[in-house]
Amino acid sequence: MQDHIDELQNIKKQLEEQIRKTQNRPDVPEAEKKEQAGMEYELQAVLNRIREEEAEKNASFTSMIDNVTPLEHDSILLKTPGITKEQAQARRRSAEKEIYREKLALSLEKVVYLEPASVTGFKKTGVQHGVFLKVKNGEYSIRDYIDLHNKTLDQARLAVDQFLSGSYERGYRFVIIIHGKGEFTKPQALLKSFVFHWLKQAEPVLAFHHAMPYHGGPGAVYVLLKKNDQLRQNTRERNS
Repeated sequence: MQDHIDELQNIKKQLEEQIRKTQNRPDVPEAEKKEQAGMEYELQAVLNRIREEEAEKNASFTSMIDNVTPLEHDSILLKTPGITKEQAQARRRSAEKEIYREKLALSLEKVVYLEPASVTGFKKTGVQHGVFLKVKNGEYSIRDYIDLHNKTLDQARLAVDQFLSGSYERGYRFVIIIHGKGEFTKPQALLKSFVFHWLKQAEPVLAFHHAMPYHGGPGAVYVLLKKNDQLRQNTRERNS
């Protein structure tokens, strides 16, 4: 946890330095003012996250101290009891979840800002063009959705993280995220831009594209996810 806090502190310093450079200039172009507003928003989100991480760290330490009990003897049990096949599978699934939680560390850095009405998409290497066209046209069955309206940037970041992780774990392949067009935010399309930024980072995501008009158009995005371990096993069993 301390490493994550240190990383957030570094991001905070970088943002403060960038904002300071812009503020010290007499004539700042409108485009840079817009970018500065976005950096100030990002800085506030990072500060909020640092406070949350520090509070969680302190709470965790206090909990550890409260639960400490004196050792009654200095012997240890070297032999561990056997576990069933079901328990081993449960442990493997739990470990897999933790791995993906680590990989879903969505950042607030180097975002590319979109326009409120822009329609675009992205696919990772290896995704077939025909599959991407189906994503673009919304031809897959939508298994779940999340609406990010009225959420702060930091709240949306956590919500997207949990939503993608949970959808992957449940075996959902096609979901939709409603982020809004952001016509009245400063800068415009702020949340929309960050959602696309996060989706490119998220490990389970194969492809995504703005939704069809009847599903929200440029205010929502279709997301295609990888098969989880259980779905891959089921596919292998069917093929064999």
